[in-house]
Amino acid sequence: MATREQIDEAKASGKGSNIAEALVELNVLTQQQYIEIMEFHLGVPHVNLDNYQLDGEVINILDQELVKRYKAVPIEKVGERVTVAMADPKDVVAIDDIAMATGCQIVPVIAAKSDLDKVIRKHFTLRESMERVVQESKVEEELDTEQLKLMVDDAPIVRLVDNMIDQAVNEGASDIHIEPREHDLFIRFRIDGILHERMTPPKSTHPLVVSRLKIMAELDIAERRVPQDGRIKFTIANGSQIDLRMSTLPTIYGEKVVLRILNPESILLKMDDLGFTPANLEKFKDIITRSYGLVLVTGPTGSGKTTTLYTGLNYINSPQFNISTVEDPVEYRLGGINQINVHSRIGMTFSAGLRALLRQDPDIIMVGEVRDAETVEIAVRAALTGHLVLSTIHTNDAPSTLTRLIEMGLPPFLVVAAINGVMAQRLVRRLCRECKGSGCSRCNKTGFKGRLAVHEVLTFTDKLRQAVIDGASASQLRKLSREEGMATMYEDGMTKVEQGLTTKEEVVRVVGLDYI
Repeated sequence: MATREQIDEAKASGKGSNIAEALVELNVLTQQQYIEIMEFHLGVPHVNLDNYQLDGEVINILDQELVKRYKAVPIEKVGERVTVAMADPKDVVAIDDIAMATGCQIVPVIAAKSDLDKVIRKHFTLRESMERVVQESKVEEELDTEQLKLMVDDAPIVRLVDNMIDQAVNEGASDIHIEPREHDLFIRFRIDGILHERMTPPKSTHPLVVSRLKIMAELDIAERRVPQDGRIKFTIANGSQIDLRMSTLPTIYGEKVVLRILNPESILLKMDDLGFTPANLEKFKDIITRSYGLVLVTGPTGSGKTTTLYTGLNYINSPQFNISTVEDPVEYRLGGINQINVHSRIGMTFSAGLRALLRQDPDIIMVGEVRDAETVEIAVRAALTGHLVLSTIHTNDAPSTLTRLIEMGLPPFLVVAAINGVMAQRLVRRLCRECKGSGCSRCNKTGFKGRLAVHEVLTFTDKLRQAVIDGASASQLRKLSREEGMATMYEDGMTKVEQGLTTKEEVVRVVGLDYI
């Protein structure tokens, strides 16, 4: 471990609060070795803070000044007992001060100093940035455009917005909601499909936050009366680059902003990661590997349709195919695939983009969404003339997609001739692997961490084809599909409940009682 000479040097150096700490400072011991020594000698357990989804409310029970002074972070509170991760768990003065400040019994555990520094920096940076914006800006309720342009380039507001985005990415958020209220600003992160409040800064910060984001998205900072949409390229703290899709909406209290986080590192591009049952995986692979036909994925906004389509494209991508997409907008960039953005204002609609692609000798086409009769007609024509076409549509389940296409003007015989299959999906929250639903620091006391999809995959049988041609209703098609072997989203969800991946309540919440 350490030689006598190194120990003597550590004693003489005056570094650290003890010899072991001094040896770490002198690079004789690693942080992990130091932790193991302290754990052995003091009988204090150690924690790896990377394994914790730290709860901001728990951390905030201790004043910021004490957290930084003692390098002590509250990580769990059960009743009147608070578990505190510390660099030096034998510091009785620190423990007494923390107990006095919180009014709770303190259970010290040891954590690496570098991990504590990282947690403290992450948790308090956003709050400090907000305080600086409030203190330094001293903004009024109304600011003219020129004042805003000057103020949004100041360091405090730049740091605040950057730290807000960084924190959202670190927490695995899919969206950031910035909502003005009558007297304050409400900032929430959508994590695993559920909105969580993160801060309520003074209303005076609202124009600065929105204007800073507008400048980043190259939107009109002076226009506050109509909705605007834009896109931001942002480099997060670890150096990775992400995209954010920005949408503004005028409300009676000011502009509401929603940022959709498009993180390339978070997208799943392996079939086995999508949560298919073996039977559904086999069906989905079959319908996307045919040489032609139309494949539709249906579900509400935020149900993972784009991820599924991208994963499907990645699965069939090959140098022998010419693959192109028309999207609104392109959410993730895929290697070896030609991706086109829709620009409706200049006439580049889904239908116009699809027409253009058909003149480019395509093998496989992905259309972001079939929104109207014209796009449906072109997609079906392409599917019937030797192209594989993948797209999304908004319906409640797979069988109702067939009747929806007929309502959009597609003759029933073309529906059965063109479509390879329809897959409906929803995202349910996954039970936390650490606590199995009881709630822990890693899952922020929710019992859930991450999401997985529940699916239903409809493929045609002779009976189903005939029913569509005969004009069967959506409910009749649904009943027949189940008789012909289709597992519904609810049934797929219950399979995942039996596997211990989610709960029945979560499946019912997401799928709905009408589809049981």
